[in-house]
Amino acid sequence: RDPRVRGQHFKLDDCIIWMRIHFWAMREVGLSQYPAFWTYYKDFIGHFIAVYERQAPPHTEAAAEWSADSSNIENYIQDGYKMKGVIGMGR
Repeated sequence: RDPRVRGQHFKLDDCIIWMRIHFWAMREVGLSQYPAFWTYYKDFIGHFIAVYERQAPPHTEAAAEWSADSSNIENYIQDGYKMKGVIGMGR
């Protein structure tokens, strides 16, 4: 996170970025290969993320699907590990 926002309550963009990275990690270790678990886990994260930002749950499915496209990961890395299309949402 940008040093100017460290210590502040997570906003919508923070939550979407966190979910994307989190689901990417889950996908990398193969947990998306188990449909029942994957569905349960997306629902769990969608419920849990509302603790931080009430507008975030509707973005859960898209956040989970983001890492299924390798070009998204490549762009994230090439952009200096920043999600330029998300930063600033909900602020």
